[in-house]
Amino acid sequence: MQKNEYEEAIKSFEAALALHLFETPNFELFPQLAWAYFKAGDLKKAEDSLVKAELSLSVFAGIFKCEEGEGGFYLRDKNGARRTGTISDEVTAIMCGAAYDYIYEHRSLERVLLEAEIVKRYFDVKQRIEGIDSK
Repeated sequence: MQKNEYEEAIKSFEAALALHLFETPNFELFPQLAWAYFKAGDLKKAEDSLVKAELSLSVFAGIFKCEEGEGGFYLRDKNGARRTGTISDEVTAIMCGAAYDYIYEHRSLERVLLEAEIVKRYFDVKQRIEGIDSK
């Protein structure tokens, strides 16, 4: 693919991430978005997309929890510390809400397998970017 084709892919991935197609938060495209940014030459946005992917997956897998306070939803870690910052706020907007509470429960082995597949795709992209970037 040429650089301009990756730039078109970026627009498509960002538009797709903005859609609420399922009953679950729409975050699975962050690794592909990171790869497209990387191939388009925007390393900063590629890294930001990987951070969003990792944080979203951490919420999805129960590593971080969505909490609701006076100012709205926020993320907290297993020690109760609040996660702050622009990327955390963006991920909170995607991943948190009362409608999603049931999504983060581990109800079956199939659910664990689904999480593992999503996490694997994330690490595949992350390793490709880090492998190329370090050469």
